Amino acid sequence: MSSPFLHLPPWRSGTAVLSGAVLVAIQLLPLQRAIAQTQGERRIVEPTQTPSRLSPQWQQFETQRQREHRQTMDYLERWLRDRLDRFPASERLPPAILQDPSRPPERQVPIDSVAWDEYRLGIGDGISIVVQPPFQDLSTTAQLSFQGTIFVPLLGTVNLEGLTVDEAAQLLETSLNQFVVDPEVQVILAQPRQSQITVTGEVERPGFFPIAPNSPLVQALLTAGGVTLDADLREVTVERRFSNGEQVTQTFDLHTPLILGQAIPDVRLRDGDVIRVPTRPREFDSDYDRSILQRTALVSTTSRPIAVTITGEVVRPGYYDFASRPAPEVDGALVAAQGTKTTADLRRILIRRRLPDGTAIEREVDLFTPLLEGRPLPQLGLEDGDVIIVPEIRPEDRENYDVELMTRTSISQQRIVVRLVSRPGNSAGRQDLPAGSRLADAIGGVPLNTARLGRVALIRFDEELGEPVTEYYDVREAIMGNMDENPLLQDRDVIVVGRNLIAQLGNFLNTFTQPFRDVLGFLLFFDQLSNSAENLFGPSGGDNNQN
Repeated sequence: MSSPFLHLPPWRSGTAVLSGAVLVAIQLLPLQRAIAQTQGERRIVEPTQTPSRLSPQWQQFETQRQREHRQTMDYLERWLRDRLDRFPASERLPPAILQDPSRPPERQVPIDSVAWDEYRLGIGDGISIVVQPPFQDLSTTAQLSFQGTIFVPLLGTVNLEGLTVDEAAQLLETSLNQFVVDPEVQVILAQPRQSQITVTGEVERPGFFPIAPNSPLVQALLTAGGVTLDADLREVTVERRFSNGEQVTQTFDLHTPLILGQAIPDVRLRDGDVIRVPTRPREFDSDYDRSILQRTALVSTTSRPIAVTITGEVVRPGYYDFASRPAPEVDGALVAAQGTKTTADLRRILIRRRLPDGTAIEREVDLFTPLLEGRPLPQLGLEDGDVIIVPEIRPEDRENYDVELMTRTSISQQRIVVRLVSRPGNSAGRQDLPAGSRLADAIGGVPLNTARLGRVALIRFDEELGEPVTEYYDVREAIMGNMDENPLLQDRDVIVVGRNLIAQLGNFLNTFTQPFRDVLGFLLFFDQLSNSAENLFGPSGGDNNQN
């Protein structure tokens, strides 16, 4: 009958033979007891307690040999388990073969609030072991080695990794009780190990940080430079790995205590903890109070500008950077763009925002109705990357839209500049007027006794048509209170007083060989006209001053 190992590959055959040899050695060697005395976990290498007539020196030698033998067996077992774990799951040996019947299963660390907060000994911790008289000679100080062990008189090498100081004292008392009568042992954490934590997410400087042992969660956030204004403090998570390999995550709410004026949870960190600060929601309907976050000491002092795009019916469309503290709002952004034009429809201002997943959301804001009714403006904080679109009022909506009221608000254009060409005054120049001024306000400096007020031209460049549009008004009626003859002026309007001059300008505009490309070319024409006003209003200009 052939051996089953002959059908196996050479590498598997060698591993199986070695595995069998190690298992036989573990079963046959005269090792009677080498397991822990507390909660079934092997902690101490003990000598055999059978009566012996050997001298104390020989017994100590035998104990040392047994300790070395146990360490050798542990190394071989770890080596064997590591090799066998590389096999496919279907070809692994049954777990019962590797289970030492004399060793109970590993003690599981209870995952609850008590276990979370308890400090457990680890590699690098310095402890003092105090044994009360009359066994004070057994007292010692030690630092946990890379294996998590220390050396204790009478006991030898003891593994304390993963235990609390109370559990370590209990273990040592139980073990020393085999050599002395009722010892009283106290374990003191003399020098805690340096803790290394990881902070990721919405913090100023994500990374790895050394912190003092038992530091609070807040200290870790400040060590990372503080949280950003995009942080969601309602769901700060702390991941912790216990000595048995189990990983547990707990979530802490730091936002609600700030709102209610309560104490922030006192979360004490351990070596290896991972702290994650998530990103707050950016939706318009989010109930997250960002203003509270801006006033706390947890926020980074580094100021990151918020970039907002403003377009549409504003004086200066473009890109604007705002300070992040406090967060900018819609009305403030419009003021930064030097206000809205008189053609703007403040009832349908559109805010467009892009979310982290790439989708875009929009919100329509009405600033007209609150101003009309005397109510506060809607509070809508802007985010980095937002786009504000101010639409033009539609012709069918002008009757129900109070343009004059809007021109007097702080979010509209505060000053306008119009060009006034006056033949009676022999002048052509600019006038700086308050927003909301009307035609009658602009000709206050024109000599009324010589001006023809019944036919005053108002020239306005139509950007959609790409050409100037001229309207004629009776300023006499405007002065008498006829609002139909007294229109609101807009920035860059041109007013022409005098019949003969109107005829001349009409000829100029009709014979101008190059059309106006935009409003700037249109205004440049009148600026050049004002520079040559002396020639324009010379004797050849005629003298028709009919009123």
